[in-house]
Amino acid sequence: MKIRTFIDRPILAGVISVVFLIIGLIGLSQLPVEQFPEIAPPTVSVSATYTGANAETVQKSVVVPLEEALNGVENMMYMTSSSTNNGSARITIYFRQGTDPDMATVNVQNRIATAQGLLPAEVTRSGITVRKRQTSNIKALALYSPDNTFDESFLNNYLKINIEPRLSRIAGVGEVNVMGADYSLRIWLDPAKMAKYGLVPSDITTVLDEQNLEAPTGTLGAESKNTFQYVLKYRGRYEEEKDYGNLVIRSQAGGEVLRLKDVARIELGASSYTYIGEVNGHPGSNCMIAQTSGSNANEIIKEIDKVTAEIAQGLPKGMELVDLMSSKEFLDASIKNVIKTLIEAILLVVLVVYVFLQSLRSTFIPAISIIVSLVGTFAFLYAAGFSLNMLTLFALVLVIGTVVDDAIVVVEAVQAKFDEGYKSAYRATIDAMGGITSALVTTTFVFMAVFIPVCFMGGTTGTFYTQFGLTMAVAVAISLINALTLSPALCALIMTPHMEAAKGEKLSFSSRFHMAFDSAFHRLVLKYKSGVFFMLKRKWLAGALLLVACAGLFLLMKTTKTGLVPQEDMGTIFVDVRTSPGNSLEETKIVMDEIDKRIHDIPQIRMFSKVTGNGMISGQGASNGMFIVRLKPWDERTENEDGINAVINEIYRRTDDISSAQIMAFAQPMIPGYGVSSGFEIYIQDQKGGSVEDLLKYTRQMIDALNARPEIGRASTSFDTKYPQYLVEVDAALCKRNGVSPSDVLSTLSGYIGGNYASNMNRFSKLYRVMVQASPEFRLDTEALNNMFVRNSDGEMSPVSQYLTLTRVYGAESLTRFNLFSAISVNGAPADGYSSGQAIQVVREVAEQVLPAGYGFEFGGMSREESSTGNTTTLVFIICVVFIYLILCALYESLFIPIAVILSVPFGLAGSFLFAKMFGLENNIYLQTGLIMLIGLLSKTAILLTEYASERRRQGMTITQAAVSAAQVRLRPILMTSLTMIFGMLPMMFASGVGANGNISIGVGTVGGMLIGTVALLFIVPVLFIANNTDLNIARLKVKEVEALLLSSKLAYLPSVSLTPQGTLSSVDGSKTSKTYDLAASADWELDIFGKLTNAKRGVKAALEQSEAYRQAVQTQLVATIANSYYTLLMLDKQLDITRRTAETWDENLRAMKALKRAGQTTEMAVAQTEASKLSVDASVLSIEQQISEMENSLSALLGMAPQLITRSTLDNQRFPESLSTGVPLQLLHRRPDIRQKEAELAGAFYATNQARSAFYPSITLSGSAGWTNSAGGAITNPGQWLLSAVGSLVQPLFNRGQNIANLKIAKAQQEEALLTFRQSLLDAGTEVNDALVQWQKAQGRLALSKQQVTSLQSAVHSSELLMRHSSQNYLEVLTARQTLLQAELSVASNRFDEIQGVINLYHALGGGY
Repeated sequence: MKIRTFIDRPILAGVISVVFLIIGLIGLSQLPVEQFPEIAPPTVSVSATYTGANAETVQKSVVVPLEEALNGVENMMYMTSSSTNNGSARITIYFRQGTDPDMATVNVQNRIATAQGLLPAEVTRSGITVRKRQTSNIKALALYSPDNTFDESFLNNYLKINIEPRLSRIAGVGEVNVMGADYSLRIWLDPAKMAKYGLVPSDITTVLDEQNLEAPTGTLGAESKNTFQYVLKYRGRYEEEKDYGNLVIRSQAGGEVLRLKDVARIELGASSYTYIGEVNGHPGSNCMIAQTSGSNANEIIKEIDKVTAEIAQGLPKGMELVDLMSSKEFLDASIKNVIKTLIEAILLVVLVVYVFLQSLRSTFIPAISIIVSLVGTFAFLYAAGFSLNMLTLFALVLVIGTVVDDAIVVVEAVQAKFDEGYKSAYRATIDAMGGITSALVTTTFVFMAVFIPVCFMGGTTGTFYTQFGLTMAVAVAISLINALTLSPALCALIMTPHMEAAKGEKLSFSSRFHMAFDSAFHRLVLKYKSGVFFMLKRKWLAGALLLVACAGLFLLMKTTKTGLVPQEDMGTIFVDVRTSPGNSLEETKIVMDEIDKRIHDIPQIRMFSKVTGNGMISGQGASNGMFIVRLKPWDERTENEDGINAVINEIYRRTDDISSAQIMAFAQPMIPGYGVSSGFEIYIQDQKGGSVEDLLKYTRQMIDALNARPEIGRASTSFDTKYPQYLVEVDAALCKRNGVSPSDVLSTLSGYIGGNYASNMNRFSKLYRVMVQASPEFRLDTEALNNMFVRNSDGEMSPVSQYLTLTRVYGAESLTRFNLFSAISVNGAPADGYSSGQAIQVVREVAEQVLPAGYGFEFGGMSREESSTGNTTTLVFIICVVFIYLILCALYESLFIPIAVILSVPFGLAGSFLFAKMFGLENNIYLQTGLIMLIGLLSKTAILLTEYASERRRQGMTITQAAVSAAQVRLRPILMTSLTMIFGMLPMMFASGVGANGNISIGVGTVGGMLIGTVALLFIVPVLFIANNTDLNIARLKVKEVEALLLSSKLAYLPSVSLTPQGTLSSVDGSKTSKTYDLAASADWELDIFGKLTNAKRGVKAALEQSEAYRQAVQTQLVATIANSYYTLLMLDKQLDITRRTAETWDENLRAMKALKRAGQTTEMAVAQTEASKLSVDASVLSIEQQISEMENSLSALLGMAPQLITRSTLDNQRFPESLSTGVPLQLLHRRPDIRQKEAELAGAFYATNQARSAFYPSITLSGSAGWTNSAGGAITNPGQWLLSAVGSLVQPLFNRGQNIANLKIAKAQQEEALLTFRQSLLDAGTEVNDALVQWQKAQGRLALSKQQVTSLQSAVHSSELLMRHSSQNYLEVLTARQTLLQAELSVASNRFDEIQGVINLYHALGGGY
């Protein structure tokens, strides 16, 4: 289907675009919305509980067996684990990007099953939880009591019972982590009463196992002929406290019953008491919601908001459910901001297009293209499984300036046809599309090809590049389809040429604007051409600028700070608090309350939640705490001091003097799934199995070294070994003497102090644990051990204290491992003005200096991803440039022309990095995606220039002519392309508010690159085009090369002379050292009896003649081109003179027609037709004047001069031979360089055959040597003596005859081929000469006829003038006769030029003369 089809069928073209719009809108309605696509790696978490165990016990008995089993699970990247003093263990396994999270979970479960037998029974009884999740929370909720009606425990369990189950059922929710303990039935034992009755904690556990259980009691009457059957129902597990109090421990013979309530206090309490939650200073409970891998955060949050809105309506009075943090708020605000930027960019682009085209109709066509391309892209996003996220939206904003480009090229080409004098929009569109269709397709495919290689990159950066690149590529592809269908159809329908107003009529605004713009643009073009000539005369300057650009790019890439994504203000701050090790929960709460007082009145804070007993980074522990601070909406925080970093600094300032706590405030991370902190995260590893104390010592040394560096704002760890502990040792010997097992002692200790998970209880439709433990008042200090008794084998009771030795020690609250090695986590953030990439580099440097052998470090979270993508930028740029180069090589069938295109890219990239440096931005993925687009756009624009130049080159222009012509003609579309992109990016460059940092990163890089890249493209590419196509220079170099070969072949006749002095020291078995010397000279001379050397020399001489002929051919072409340009200039002068006279005739004709109209002798239509013809002739005058100016500039360039007026004769004054013979003697053809080149080639082939034939004969060589030596034969003589020798040798190869025969056959075949080529070149040359003679002859004949026609018409004009004076003939007929005469004079000029061109062609055909 041809392009003309769509011009002829505009409705078809419109339907295609409407289809794009409809499917795009359908896709948009179905697209999920999220902040980022699934970038974070799939994560599976494994958690277990070992009640009462400390961190070290948990690590040894739970974590190590599980890690050993899990290590190496399929597609695993790394894993971390933590063990705490409250008995909890958590292992997190991170998988490679693209791993199916469900399969990863199954694989983890299978591995855990193999380790079940190695775990303590207590752990397997509690169960091991395996969940797929992401490590970042997408939402935080708080349930609190504003009027303090409900306490924290009630709120906590209300959240767990009534809210958590509903949230957990929402698709995509990975984990709902309620920060607080479940209900639990607490059996608080009294050790004194227990000892009185001879009981130990295991007895209570046994009682519960016996009496608090569910039992299947069966059915009476089943499987019988009874009338009824009765189900036996046992009451099962107890629910009320009093029921548990009545459990029977012992029953005496006398009827006395010992019940549980006699030795314990029973209440419904909490499973742990390590947590205090408050919201805005009132009792409250928090829950953090994490998503599963592969889920859509935005959809999940929407559903959560919907469910919480329903729940909030049914909450009891005095209870309120609020949002603490939601990633959707930032996303919604960001998307709103991007859409605003999108609209601003479209308006600015349309404005730029209007300025250049000066027509609302013409501007409407590119504007439609923007809408069709952008909306149509949504259909692809939906089909490809992409989402509407920050990346795809940024891509759409960036691509606005590119999708409009194809439509601009179409409209500008049609406008150019109007400027040439076309009146029909239909004809102008068809002719314009014929010249630009291939260029449109080529440039679009090259632009799309930039994004193909980067789509194959893996990891997080690969996801970024893929989503961004494919979105842009598809939008540009749709814009190409639009430019080939709807745009030309609309051009043919609605575009009109700019009409001049009739005399006395006022010009329209559009026409006045058009005239003013054209005048200004014409002046700009003239200045630009002067600049291009300036650069062409100083080619060294272009090379120097290129070197400066490359060096600057290298330097800027090395010095620009790096990062993964820019940090944005997401509206939530986390504050991690760590008080002194060993602090109780109450002591920690005092510190938390103090911080609360200091920060609650910060004006930017909307609300905050306070948690005591759990830290965001430091984890669970009585000495830890955290705040989740929610800031006011962004539109209420518009000043600099309202930004998130300013608020963090204010929190630090207000809490600086609190010495009893370490406070770390940090923002929510930008990309979900990479941990909770937005800074860097590293793990210091002990790889040699040393002590925790040594690991901590080196970790602190590293932290101190990091904090000493200016790039690091802060670095710290929550790990400490100063938590007070007692080391328990059991005296086994004493135990055995008293009949007590050491395990009984530890069991009793565990039951009273650690607590036992003894049974389960059903209540509130949930299952709760029954915990057995000594009441808190009976386990305050070491003295309490005197009141705890253990039973021996005889039933006697003795205090456990007598069997124990307690030693005061210090240890850790929690232990961490990273990839099976003990590790300490270090968190930090870069200092203001520095990027995360610089911080990562500092970490590497400091680790190398500080950490000794056996200790290492690994990055975690976002830092790990960023550190692994260090060299990605350079790699991506190289891949893109190489890909473009290969495509262009295939396109142009040249290895050199594409270099002119490629070498414009370093200027653009250097401009981007320069602007990034000036604005203080970092080299992150946003900047890099903009740079990839820039590479494509600059290459696309350069192609338009080089392709135009190559086309002119094929039409016969010289290189300089072609380069200057291309630069002049393509200036307008290049400026339109660049300015639309630059203006489209201005809203992003100066963005503020939500997501501003990402906008600025893309905007600044793109604007800087386009500004500098376009300037370089306009002035450097024409020079590079010439530098890569200097035919004459290549021809001269070829001549020099063959001259050097000829000299080498002549020197082969001379003998080769060599000097070989040598000396020797030798000794045998310790004998006296003998010294010998030899001063010799030798000569070898090969006799050329069989012509081997002679033929080689003659072959090289023939090659020299061949290269000389090539140089002359290039020179002859240059002379012919200059002559052709000069005579074209004369012909244009003649045409201008005749056309001006024609214009004067049409003026008179128009006046006559108007007079006849007033007299009623003609119609208004005839007057209008005459006026239109007159305007057409006026346009022709302007067009010829432009052609003369361009031809003068081209001729100036050919002659090595600046653009200037060429002094010249007239066409009528040129004198050439009156007659030439049509038959051409053969010797005349011998002047042609190509004939001489083929003749020399034939001679070379002849000598090559002779040389191959001489290989059959032996080679004869004469050799001689003379020297002075003291070693003659076997004796040593002192002094020395002369030694002379002469040798003649004859060498005849024996076993390479077959090879020589093959070489001879090849040489003969090549000689035959050269002979045939020579004959054909003679025939072709004869044809060309005869054609040139015929052209000259026929042109001469036409010229004679045209002159006769002019003579006849001159007579007709004279007759018509006489008739007008003496008869009724009117003046209009005289004017018509004059017009016909002028047309004939134009034919004379054209035929005269054909005649001269025939002579020039003959000159060229005869090799430079005749």
